[in-house]
Amino acid sequence: MQDLQTFNTIVLNQSGAPGDYPRLCDIYVSNDGLNWGNPVVTVSGMTEDEMRIRLPKVYSARYVKITQNRESNSGSWWAINEFSVDNVTYDGWFAAASSSGSGHNASNAVDNDPNSSWNSGAAQTGNEWFTVDLLKKTTFNIIILNQEGSEDDYPREYAVYGSEDGVTWPTRSLVTGNGTPGKETRIPFTRKWGYRYLKIAQTGQSEGSWWSIYNLSVEISTAITHPETNPLQIRYSEGKLKIINALPDSQLTIYSLSGQTVKQETNVTGTIEVNLPQGIYLVTVRDKYRVCTEKLIIK
Repeated sequence: MQDLQTFNTIVLNQSGAPGDYPRLCDIYVSNDGLNWGNPVVTVSGMTEDEMRIRLPKVYSARYVKITQNRESNSGSWWAINEFSVDNVTYDGWFAAASSSGSGHNASNAVDNDPNSSWNSGAAQTGNEWFTVDLLKKTTFNIIILNQEGSEDDYPREYAVYGSEDGVTWPTRSLVTGNGTPGKETRIPFTRKWGYRYLKIAQTGQSEGSWWSIYNLSVEISTAITHPETNPLQIRYSEGKLKIINALPDSQLTIYSLSGQTVKQETNVTGTIEVNLPQGIYLVTVRDKYRVCTEKLIIK
């Protein structure tokens, strides 16, 4: 760009050829045009006259590289009428992901639009991640991933990390657990945390299901730290489930690995008999305060 530029947005003008957009691209920045490092963001393109790519932070750099990494099923070329950078003040959260399906960028998970969504664009292998910049240090004790519309595309297993700068991430997670089939996956914490940057790592595997998020929210639930709400626990032995620390309004749901509901009961407490064939199941117990999900293997 001849001189050092300060920017957080890349603008690709593709008017006249809106179908010749990059199907999936990595964005790199560099000060010398030789050392590029890792991509700062990965996005899928869109059929628009102008494609605006929001970066995770403000960069000062002279060089920008864009790599186009996905074939076009329609045989389209890649065209750019004009390239420019901009430094824009954003109000909304910024999200990024390890990969995205066509037309399902990470920003769709934080735009408060129930009809848009992010997805991984491929089956879960255990190496996916999703990050969000909350723009300021935010206190929370629960993360809610809305997946209504793709209720089987829940994270099979997850680990959540917090960061002060969005670059350095600790090796120790804040919490780990199993996602929940259905309308949402709720990720509760045993205490309040305060971070600006969050990363959710998907560490499980699913041969047929992608990972989808329609809306991500972080909240403070006073109920989670309520003195009566000790952690929910699920134990299985000899055809019986034992639900520990359940409140009277607790609901039990047992899912197959394909996401189908095989058993559901309300007001569960104590011990429950389950007569299920051999297989692997996900057992979820939730009340108005907490949720607990465990894998159940019946041999």
